[in-house]
Amino acid sequence: MERKGKKNLISKQKFSDKLLELVREVKAEGRYSTAANYRHTCSSFFLFLRDTGSDFLLNGLLMERYERWLWGRRVSRNSSSFYMRNLRAMCNVLAKKGVIADAGLFANVYTGVAKTRKRAVAEGVLARVRDADLTLFPKLAYCRDLFLFSFYCRGMAFVDIAYLRWRDIEGEYIYYTRHKTGQRLEVRIEPCMEEIMRRYAGSAEYVFSILTATDWEGAYRQYRTAICSFNRTLKSLSKLLDIPVLSSYMSRHSWATIARNKQIPLSVISEGMGHNSESTTQIYLASFNQQVVDEANRSVISI
Repeated sequence: MERKGKKNLISKQKFSDKLLELVREVKAEGRYSTAANYRHTCSSFFLFLRDTGSDFLLNGLLMERYERWLWGRRVSRNSSSFYMRNLRAMCNVLAKKGVIADAGLFANVYTGVAKTRKRAVAEGVLARVRDADLTLFPKLAYCRDLFLFSFYCRGMAFVDIAYLRWRDIEGEYIYYTRHKTGQRLEVRIEPCMEEIMRRYAGSAEYVFSILTATDWEGAYRQYRTAICSFNRTLKSLSKLLDIPVLSSYMSRHSWATIARNKQIPLSVISEGMGHNSESTTQIYLASFNQQVVDEANRSVISI
């Protein structure tokens, strides 16, 4: 049986030009994160194609070869899927434009999201982070407080903290739209959150001083720089406190895991995190405590 995409004979230069044109279109729409993802995917894919001729067949077999090439470079399954999903999205657009004959190229490659090693920290570690005396380390203190603010806000993503505006606050609530999903969320402002917002009040527009640019492209560049700096500083903080290395995502995973450990229903956790389904929430939840599983096994085999 002929594989889909067999007729997609295209020159490497033309395909590259069309993909980069798509990147520019997405960027012009203000979708800077998507544009960056597309650009990274293009760089990876054309590195894979570097030894091919000027023309090549864009088909399912090529995508399977690309996937094996990624795995051969020790790219994780989720990272490989990231590239495949981006490439699929771009190919779907090119197919609609008539640039390629068929976009059904990804049936035999992995485009899902595999469960990974969970990145949650225990309540005791969070308490140590909260109570640490960082008077002599103002940069670490600022980083610590942003991490805690994320946790207090039900795991608000760093990008949403960076773009949080004063106009998003009405009365006792923060109303914001998640950058990742576009979902609208509301978070009641607790005293611990208000204290941090007052301590680091930013410009007349932004709640925090992470961003200063008012144009989208400038703000996105500042955000990318800020999140890299944030994660580096979290590593320094972790080393100082002798705790597991923190990252910008761990506050979100930790909120979900601690909520689950407090017997809060999965449906409530899912709603709190702004997930469209409980299956998405499951990805965030740490596996059941290994000690509990070990004790269960010990009980079963003690016959």
